[in-house]
Amino acid sequence: MRLNPMDGNNVRFGVLGRLVVWRGPREVALPSGVLQRLLAVLLTAEDPIPAKTLLDLAWMGNTPPSGRTAMQVGVSRLRRWLATVAGGSVAVVCEHGNYRLIRPLGSLDAEAFERQLQRCASLRAPSHRLVDELLRALSIWRGPALDGNPIAAHLPAVRRWELQRTAAGNSLVEAALASGRATEALPWLLRLADEHPMHEALHAGLARLLAVTGQQAAALSVLQAIRSRLAEELGLDPSPVLTSALEGVLRQSVRR
Repeated sequence: MRLNPMDGNNVRFGVLGRLVVWRGPREVALPSGVLQRLLAVLLTAEDPIPAKTLLDLAWMGNTPPSGRTAMQVGVSRLRRWLATVAGGSVAVVCEHGNYRLIRPLGSLDAEAFERQLQRCASLRAPSHRLVDELLRALSIWRGPALDGNPIAAHLPAVRRWELQRTAAGNSLVEAALASGRATEALPWLLRLADEHPMHEALHAGLARLLAVTGQQAAALSVLQAIRSRLAEELGLDPSPVLTSALEGVLRQSVRR
């Protein structure tokens, strides 16, 4: 199917945060319910989606009696909405019973994030430039992927992007500490740790940044809080990464 790339006034899609559609500089009002879930699934899919899978995801397992007919009606309505928003630049197509979304290359914020990660991977670590590039990568995120959308946990691409984001956060800690730029990295680790309350490496990294910027009490509080959560909610002892971070914070306190 051929699309007109000039249609749609530069429509862009955001999934690294709540689902957003922009037309030019303006945010577009989204459809609700099933149509929004259809759009989210199609935007994050890396391969054509079988009709049955799309039906299960968009209806959250509560498949209506009409089944396939209901999905066809939903897809038809989504197509009409996309035509209104994007003209001929975006379309939902069905081939051999599999659905996919055709859109302009580079119109999804997750693509920009992964391109930025490739730039980071090409740099020698640690370096000031690596810190800059990691900060650019993390700044593309507006919050958890598909924030507030209950299907996010069921989408493989979303899980991959979240893993890449936390890995970037951990890399930022090491690069910032090595480059003497802990203060710049600190707000990003605070945000990541808040969104991932059980992620030990992120909390360990946050504690190290706090300690090196002279905030030993806050660093110890971060480590104690995650140790308590792990014990109370999961019945787990802290891993070596947390133990090592605690030892490092205590050593820094003694030196001071």
